[in-house]
Amino acid sequence: MLFNYGLATLNFAIVIVGGTYLILTKQVSMATGLGLIVMFIEYSYTYFQPLTQLSSLYNLIELAITGAKRLAKVEQEKEEKRGSDGKQLSTLNQGLVLEDVHFGYDKDKEILHGINITVPKGKSVAIVGPTGSGKMRL
Repeated sequence: MLFNYGLATLNFAIVIVGGTYLILTKQVSMATGLGLIVMFIEYSYTYFQPLTQLSSLYNLIELAITGAKRLAKVEQEKEEKRGSDGKQLSTLNQGLVLEDVHFGYDKDKEILHGINITVPKGKSVAIVGPTGSGKMRL
């Protein structure tokens, strides 16, 4: 894409310098020279526009292919194993109470420190925080 813009700019400069030379050396009249310069600039714009559009289209296709590869990579990842040591809730009479919850991915580095949460029956609670802060473990 940059190459096309460079060629278009070079062509633009050549047309202006060439047209100015023709006018200054009186090979063509001022009006004719200016008309020729404008005409050739428009011709060159018309010539380079499809090339610029093709290179833009190529960039879009390249971005789409990259996105598809990333999506395929995510889809091929194995599903995370869920722990089987959790307790199954069969009935919920009054709500959910978590008291003094501690958790850490490493034994030396605790992430949750004595968390207490009370969720009344029929209510919802949103847990927000940065990645790795233990939201899923609650």
